[in-house]
Amino acid sequence: MPVAQPPPAPPAAGNKSAGGIWHGFSTSNETLTLFIAETGDLRVQDVMGLPPSGPLPLSGAGAVLVTGDQLAGAFDTGRPFSTFSEHCELTGTVVERVSLSITLDCTDSTGVKRSPTLILGYDTGYDGGSSLASLAGNYTFALKATNVLNIDGNGVIFGVYDNAPNCTVNGTAKIVDARYNLYAIEWRMSLCQAPFVQYEGATMSGYGTMNLRGQPPKSLLLLLTGVVAGHMESSSLLYVPP
Repeated sequence: MPVAQPPPAPPAAGNKSAGGIWHGFSTSNETLTLFIAETGDLRVQDVMGLPPSGPLPLSGAGAVLVTGDQLAGAFDTGRPFSTFSEHCELTGTVVERVSLSITLDCTDSTGVKRSPTLILGYDTGYDGGSSLASLAGNYTFALKATNVLNIDGNGVIFGVYDNAPNCTVNGTAKIVDARYNLYAIEWRMSLCQAPFVQYEGATMSGYGTMNLRGQPPKSLLLLLTGVVAGHMESSSLLYVPP
């Protein structure tokens, strides 16, 4: 009589997606926003309990990898007009399209270390889908109406960065995944004048998203990073219709 064989093992559970726009508040009094593409590439904005008159927020870039529901990754952040930077290692778990539970182990450029823990909630604005037709239009920077941006129906970007004529920007916007509200943005800065001469020739890249909760209709939030004068600089920019 043939020996009965054990049933085949069930297939391993697939890896969860960390893709999304995530917001959370840490044990060290900071607000964190992550833009994570379905590939795991990320951009981050970190507001560390700063008063309105304090230093600008940190923002930066990195990547995460998911095995099952376990997260691991890292990112580097910088602050506009500053040489201050921070490197963070990230571990935690993901409940797909619901929450991230993470611990950061960070060391800044002065050698100060910190290890905050956070729970980040999923922003359903990520589910809105994306198209170049939706993105196309004219925008102004929410804080300075002279900072203008035009994106045409092919994703070609032209604009003036900060008060004219400090810098012009020329670049492209591309669809990352048409199912989700995330756009890949890249632009090159030129014709830069004081106080932005250090940006001449710099390329900034990252992600943009539209119409997040609490923002004006057809608003565009960008998280961009690039190497400027030998160190990483970053920008968090909210554009709105003129």
